Formats: sequence, structure tokens, C-alpha cells
Amino acid sequence: MSTEAYTTDEYQTLQQRRREVAGNEETATVDDVTLTDSTATLRLGFEWGETTEELQFDLTSERDVLALETLAETAGYDFDHLPYLEDERIGVTYLDGEWVPTATLPTPGHSDVFDDGSPAVPGLAERATRWLDARIEGIEAKQVVLGAIVIKKLLIASALVYLLIA
Repeated sequence: MSTEAYTTDEYQTLQQRRREVAGNEETATVDDVTLTDSTATLRLGFEWGETTEELQFDLTSERDVLALETLAETAGYDFDHLPYLEDERIGVTYLDGEWVPTATLPTPGHSDVFDDGSPAVPGLAERATRWLDARIEGIEAKQVVLGAIVIKKLLIASALVYLLIA
């Protein structure tokens, strides 16, 4: 191992690889919005790196238009005001080798398949179900522990009242 400090490029690479893990959520800044007749391109920048990512949406695709509309609404804009997304911070999730705006992902309880039968995000429903199951188990365990503590305190209080009365 080298005793010299690693370079900025090495640091950037390590930061990028650490964050490019399936399901990882980050915050990105929309550096640029470019619109043409058939595409909308959002260039994203991250605080942890100098690299940028480009998200392309096909404006002839109903699916992409709905995704853009959801993204704009999440940021507080109408679909007609997509260029105003510039300099906005949005949540993104790393899935299938690319960053996807989190707002455009299906939420638990909604179908993860679009009308044309294509998967919205492969495996997302399964991951969401596992996450929800773990959360529910955690909540139930906490409630059981709290319930046991309350019952124990009530029994102690009842025993003290009984001893004082008797």
C-alpha cells in the first residue's frame, strides 16, 4: 500500500462506487434541463463528486411524460415549467446501473407494472415488501416490550395498593 495520499480522482472514484449500490438513495442537484421536440434531458450533479449524470426522457412515451410530470409536481412545479427544475435538489435512487428520480418510482401499494405490461422497476415491489415486513415486525416487537413494561408496573402498583389496604 502506498504511503502517499491518494489523488482527487481516486477519491472521486471511491465515492462514486460507494454510492452506486442498487437501492441507494441520494440527493442530486439538477444542473441543466434541455428540451427538444422529442426528449427532455436532466443533467444531475452530486455533492460528493464532480461527475454528472444525464437522465433522458422520451416525450413521445406516455410513461416518460408521466414520470416527468410526477417529478415536476414533487418539486412544486407544473409539467409546463420543467426548465424551472434547474438548481432544484431532487431525490434519486440507484437502480439497474443508473440513477432514477425517486419520485418517479412506484410506491408500496401501487402496481409496479405499467399498462403496457413492462415492469416499472424490476424487483422494487419485492424490496419494498421486505422493507415493510421488517418495519412491521420492529413495531410489533416494540409494542410487546412496552406492553410488558406497563403491565409489570401496573402489577407492582396493584400489589402496593393491596398491601396498604390489607
